[in-house]
Amino acid sequence: MIALWSLAFLSGTLGRMGGAGGKFRSWQRDWVCPWLALAALWLAVGFQIINWWAYMLAYALTGASLTTYLDSIFGEDNLYASGFLVGIAFLPLAFIGVAWWLIVWRAVMLCGIWGGLNKYLPSNGILIWRRDIAEEFLRYAFLVLTIPLLKM
Repeated sequence: MIALWSLAFLSGTLGRMGGAGGKFRSWQRDWVCPWLALAALWLAVGFQIINWWAYMLAYALTGASLTTYLDSIFGEDNLYASGFLVGIAFLPLAFIGVAWWLIVWRAVMLCGIWGGLNKYLPSNGILIWRRDIAEEFLRYAFLVLTIPLLKM
């Protein structure tokens, strides 16, 4: 549990840093956070070297999905659709024994979490951080925190 929360904290931090710009780069979010999610999966269900191809495919799809908020399709950022896309990127893991319906369930959960954070997170000062910082940190922390759903 400590490892999961640590990976989630690191993912949230890197996700925020990648979105902050300045001296930070988006690759910190897009290509490191998927490794953290896979590390959480390996802690939950174990690592099998024979399945390296499915892990690499899930990593590549997750990284690619983190590079967009689908504004080119919807005309504006759509974090509901982005959350679903990020979750469904783990679908190659269905070929190595992770139940496909759990992957879809996690994608639906990420859809609701990502979109809900964007729409309903308060901005009236009750947060420790500014709203944008809290939203981005939590979005990428939940990338890892939802991994136990794949073990049910």
